[in-house]
Amino acid sequence: MTGLQGRLRRGWKAFRFPAGPGGAFSGSLGPLLSGLFPLLPGTRYDYRREAGALWLSSPVLAAIQWLCRTWSEAPSVIRRPGKAGALEPMRPHPLTDLLETPNQWYDASVLWMGTLLSWVVDGNAYWYVERSAAGKPVGLAYLPHYLVTPTWPNDGSAYRTGYSYRVDNATINLKLEEVVHFQNGLDPANIRRGLSPLAAEFRSVVTDNEAQSYAAALLKNMGVPGVVISPKSADMDLPPDQARQLKELWRAAVTGDNRGLPVVPSFPVEIQSPGFSPEQLALDKLAAISIPRICAAIGVDPMVLGLPSDTKTYSNLQQAREGAYEQTLIPMHRTFDSQLTRQLRDRLPGFLPDDVLGRDYSAVRSLQDDLDKLYARITRAVGGPWLYPNEGRVQTGHEPIPGGDVLYPAGPAGLPPAPAPQTRGLFPDISERWRARRELAERAETNGA
Repeated sequence: MTGLQGRLRRGWKAFRFPAGPGGAFSGSLGPLLSGLFPLLPGTRYDYRREAGALWLSSPVLAAIQWLCRTWSEAPSVIRRPGKAGALEPMRPHPLTDLLETPNQWYDASVLWMGTLLSWVVDGNAYWYVERSAAGKPVGLAYLPHYLVTPTWPNDGSAYRTGYSYRVDNATINLKLEEVVHFQNGLDPANIRRGLSPLAAEFRSVVTDNEAQSYAAALLKNMGVPGVVISPKSADMDLPPDQARQLKELWRAAVTGDNRGLPVVPSFPVEIQSPGFSPEQLALDKLAAISIPRICAAIGVDPMVLGLPSDTKTYSNLQQAREGAYEQTLIPMHRTFDSQLTRQLRDRLPGFLPDDVLGRDYSAVRSLQDDLDKLYARITRAVGGPWLYPNEGRVQTGHEPIPGGDVLYPAGPAGLPPAPAPQTRGLFPDISERWRARRELAERAETNGA
C-alpha cells in the first residue's frame, strides 16, 4: 500500500514534518511566503523592523514588569497522589529545589524575569540545563531568545534534533536534553517555534514610539513646532547667506532657554507651520488606541499597569487586577508548568510519573476574595458532614494532619467541633424531629380552636 494510506498504517515513523529553512514552507512558494510573512496585512512597510527591540517599548515593558512582579506570588509546588487519589504537596522535591536555586549567579526570580520577557516579545524562552558527571540536572540558566535557534534534519524526518546557540561569534550545538524550550503555541511560518502575542501589534508599538518621540522632540524645542520662514513679498529673493542668518536668528531667539524672546527680522517675513500642532495630532487619543491594543495582546488591562484607560476607576481596579491574574497569569502558570514537567520529568531522579507541578495561590492578595469563598465552602462541606478535613486541607494547598480522616458532625454556626463518637450515625434522628414538629402543630390547632 502506498501514498497517504500506507503512511497512516506505518504510523508516526512515516510522518514528515515541514522541511526547509522556515520549517513550514518549501518548494517554489517557500521563499515568497517567508518573505511576505514579516509584513503585516494591509501594508508594505516593515513595522516589525521599525518596532525594534520590543522590550524597550514602555507599554510592553510595563506589562512584562507586572508579570514578573506577580509571577512569584504563587510559589511552585509539587503534588503527588495520596490517599483516595487526592493530590498532596511534596516537600522537599528535586524539581522545586532546582527551581529555587537554579544556578550560582542568580535566583529563581531573575530566571523567571528573563524567561517571561522572551515569552512575551518572541513567543519562545530557553533554559540551558547544566548536568553533573552522572547526567543529573544540577542547574538552569536563561538563554536569550535571539541567540537560540531550533535545529532539525533537512528531510523533515524529525521535529527537532537540538538547538543552535550563537554567542561570542561562535555557534554551539546543544542537544535536546540540554535545553528547556517554553513555546507559545506554533508559529505557522516555523512550527518549531512559538508565536509572540505581539506579532500582530507591531503597528501599535511603532505608533506609540512615534508619539513619544514627537512629544520629546517638541519639548526639547521648548514647545515651539517647526516653521517655514519666507519673504512676505513674492518679488523678494532671499540669498543663501541671508537665509542661514535668519535661520540662526530664529533658532537662537525662540528655542531652548531663549524661548519667547522677540524676533525682529530686517525685512518683512511670513511664518507658517507646515505640520500639525499636538492638539491637532490628538496624541492623547492615539495613545488611547495603541496602548490598550498592546496590553490586550499581552493580556493585561492598562489600568492594572497605571497606564491611560477610559474605563479606569477605583471601583473596578481590583476587578481588573483579579481578571488579569485569572485570565492571564494562571493560564501562563499552567502552560509553563506543563511544558517544564514534560521536559524535565525523565531527567530528574525522584520525579515520579504521577507528580504534578502546580502553584500555591493561598497567599495571592488579589485572589483573597475567591479564597475566602473557597474556605467558607469547604468549611461548610467538612462540617456538613460529607468531606474529610484532610480532603479540605488538600484542596486549599495545606498538608494533611493526623486525625483528619474522620467525618465531623455539624457544629454550631456551621463550624466543625472536635471529633466525637458517632453514637447516632452520621445524620440526626429525623423521626424525633418530625414528632416534635407534629406535636407543636397539634397544640397550635387546639389553642386556635
